[in-house]
Amino acid sequence: WRDGERMDETQLRRLVALAPEQMRSLLATEGFYSPRVEASLEQNGGAWSVRLEVDPGPPARVGQVDLRVVGPFDDGSADSRARLLKLRTDWSLAGGAVFRHEDWERAKRAALRSLLLDRHPAAAIRDSRATVDPKAHSVALALTLDSGPAFTFGPLQIEGLQRYPASIVERLNPIRPGEPYVQAKLLELQARLQDSPYFASVGVQAEIDPAHPEDTPIKVSVEENRARTLGLGIGMSTDTGPRAQMDYRDLNLLGQAWRLTGSLKLADKEQSLTGELQLPLTSQGDRDSITAQMNRSNVEGEVTRTLILGARRSFLRGRNETAWSLRYYLEQQEVAGAVGDHRSALVPSWSWTRRNVDNLLFPSRGYLFNIQADAAAQALLSDQGFLRGYTKATWFHPLGERGRLILRGEMGAVAADGRAGIPADFLFRSGGDQTVRGYAYQSLGVHEG
Repeated sequence: WRDGERMDETQLRRLVALAPEQMRSLLATEGFYSPRVEASLEQNGGAWSVRLEVDPGPPARVGQVDLRVVGPFDDGSADSRARLLKLRTDWSLAGGAVFRHEDWERAKRAALRSLLLDRHPAAAIRDSRATVDPKAHSVALALTLDSGPAFTFGPLQIEGLQRYPASIVERLNPIRPGEPYVQAKLLELQARLQDSPYFASVGVQAEIDPAHPEDTPIKVSVEENRARTLGLGIGMSTDTGPRAQMDYRDLNLLGQAWRLTGSLKLADKEQSLTGELQLPLTSQGDRDSITAQMNRSNVEGEVTRTLILGARRSFLRGRNETAWSLRYYLEQQEVAGAVGDHRSALVPSWSWTRRNVDNLLFPSRGYLFNIQADAAAQALLSDQGFLRGYTKATWFHPLGERGRLILRGEMGAVAADGRAGIPADFLFRSGGDQTVRGYAYQSLGVHEG
């Protein structure tokens, strides 16, 4: 009201008289229940002066805490006693802490949330009291939670499927009927469905009915993506020059939810035709795929033609991804001034990746780490036996509001009797904007011809 046009002496005196009580109420929310507040009003030369003196006094601290849970939760079992002990251990407003109203409300919500998220989604606060003793500067807290019945999961109820079979959702479902209700399981199911390419949006919720806590139905609502897409593009790279690209995707091949993807890339230095068939995610979270690829490259006077046939299984566990693969390579290489070389190799491979970043698409903080191992033996359809190890790490750190510092390092080695007979994909050449900048693409390596 200080600059209000309607302010006059009567209004000013009324506000000054109200100020001490308002301050006491505000201080009480911060734990000060015995404050001394004085307000005075003076006029000097036609100007009013308001003086407020506040002595908050000692804060009230939490004394006794009585946390109880009633209802089916308290069945006298060892499990319920352990869960009640954990509730009391996790209680955030412990004895001796300054009693703040905001902390009190936060502690009550956290205690209730622990029941809502684990087996008791119908839980509620039955009674809560904070009894203040201004003279002793202490507060006695009492909270009683009503757990409501313990819920168990029931069957899926799927809505929105038109193009794809229900087995896609069922295979991604980590919940088994009869399991205790845990909200984290619902979130995991939603994340799995959202991460799959079949759906544009996904909603997952349990139909909570305290009268029927057993076999609670899980309602899944999905909006499907198009089954078939065709993409065309052009681009430019300082490594491989101008390029044109065509991509095709079918998410429901033969009506089995098999994913067929194909890609044709035509660049100045490299050309490739790739086809991949991915099977639906298994109930254990495994991803299986079969790949066929034809490549041709003409880099630094070396012309390489490659045919690759392979199968791969990968699985994701949190931030870690592990992959096993088996690939067969047929390669023909010609180098100006040297004898041409024909190579073949059957290569089992292993890869492990750790992604600990703030954003998978546009990371600004964190790190990526990848390690790979490959092997081949002359006794198993390979012209040359070899062992190959490779690792790569990338570290991100924000600089200011829009900048990023990116540090990247690679290390690899091949153990073999000689270079002959090993496909080029398993050897190392460097140069280009993703490796040693300032040198032409893959211009650094062993001289031939």
